[in-house]
Amino acid sequence: MKGQYLTIEYVLFFAIGIALVVGIYTTFNSINAGIREDSGIVQFEKLGESIRGSIVKIYEYGIITDSTIEYKLKIPTKISGGMYLIKYDNLLNVNSTENYKIGTTLDVYNINIRPSNIIYSTKGEINIKYNEGWVELS
Repeated sequence: MKGQYLTIEYVLFFAIGIALVVGIYTTFNSINAGIREDSGIVQFEKLGESIRGSIVKIYEYGIITDSTIEYKLKIPTKISGGMYLIKYDNLLNVNSTENYKIGTTLDVYNINIRPSNIIYSTKGEINIKYNEGWVELS
């Protein structure tokens, strides 16, 4: 019994060390997730503003010139390490595919937009087309 205290002491120190490593890992992991979510929200807002701005410009130029305009807007394939989707249903929605709560919703100022399918970010671009008073996203 006299020599066993060293073994117990080493086992306890090892267990405390493992607990510290696990605790530090989970702390940094939760901080990383919070920062990633916050930066993702800002990035979705900026991307949504860029898409909306392009839609407004193309609509204005189409009305002024009375012509058909096709424009390819390059977009990032991933935001904050994840894919996202763009869809229009009376509002322009840009949302993460991993967590639907992360994203933004924007009004497009009563511009006539034909509803299209969901556009996924894997394409790396959005086709914006103006024709006869309507804007089409694809």
